[in-house]
Amino acid sequence: MEYEVTYFEVEIINGQPTIHDPDELIHEIAWKTVEQVKELQLSFPEDKEFLLNYIEQKD
Repeated sequence: MEYEVTYFEVEIINGQPTIHDPDELIHEIAWKTVEQVKELQLSFPEDKEFLLNYIEQKD
């Protein structure tokens, strides 16, 4: 099987974060610190380095 994972950077400007996922693939919406991201059990563990690098570049 081949998968494509897409990450989005978002900013909530009004209202509450709500999951709209008819496929039920999203399990949680949350803002995480770098330390929390390091501890996450991702479905695709190889993405962790990418995410951490992205967060560090934003700081």
